Amino acid sequence: MKKYVVGLLVVSGFAMYSPSAVAGGAMTEDKANASASDRGDTGEGAYMGYCLPCHGMEGKGDGPLSEGIGDVLPRDLSDAKYLSTRSDKELFDVIKNGGKASGFSDAMPDWGYNFPDEDIEAIVQYIRSDLCKCKHASH
Repeated sequence: MKKYVVGLLVVSGFAMYSPSAVAGGAMTEDKANASASDRGDTGEGAYMGYCLPCHGMEGKGDGPLSEGIGDVLPRDLSDAKYLSTRSDKELFDVIKNGGKASGFSDAMPDWGYNFPDEDIEAIVQYIRSDLCKCKHASH
């Protein structure tokens, strides 16, 4: 059942994200295969399509699919106190490699197969600038 729910979440994210809607206009194959920055997209567009279903519009972990994941709720990405303890690389790694590879829940899928590194970096910057409004507190 858990794998079904995670699969449903991943498919839902794909269905919700439309690069052509974010970039505007019809999507050619070349444009669809371009990175977000090449399409004129930002981390916000990718977040809205892929992350919002679980993490919610404001990143509070209250997205429309958040309760169907299982025992663990999605991370509250607006929690500046917690996220300031995590480096950009740590956030990048969780997005790229998934929760399980980073010691978190396997309900967090790996998006590295779907996004080039620069797109993941843009998502991290969107989380930092718009959701937690925080930076990593260097120790």
